[in-house]
Amino acid sequence: MKTIQESCDYAVSKIVEQGGRCVDKYGDCDYVNALRTKHCGVGWVLELQGVSTATLCRLGGGVDDLLHVPMYRKLLPEKALQYLEEHTGILLLLQGFHDETYAQRKRVHDELVKHGIDTSRPDWQTMLAWGDL
Repeated sequence: MKTIQESCDYAVSKIVEQGGRCVDKYGDCDYVNALRTKHCGVGWVLELQGVSTATLCRLGGGVDDLLHVPMYRKLLPEKALQYLEEHTGILLLLQGFHDETYAQRKRVHDELVKHGIDTSRPDWQTMLAWGDL
């Protein structure tokens, strides 16, 4: 199982690789886009936990919804649910890191650092430098 640092690094690198956020037609964050070519940050983390793209397509809401809405809980393997439960706070921050305006992203970045996430890798700095997404 990947550490939370490794998972966050992977998610950020994939977001940079895909060129930005994964959003639906309304501009809201989406776990996976309709073309199945992009994921959100938590979507990439869930992929590392063995969640298929087909399952990601059936998910909605935020991390808390995945943990508390029965229809979403039933879709996720126990390993993924345990990981979400263990790392809820950091995963919520990761989600905010790519969902927020630039000014809010800097605040979220600082919170991630306070929680022990090392953001010195180039991909983190690339995302931090992006303007409003």
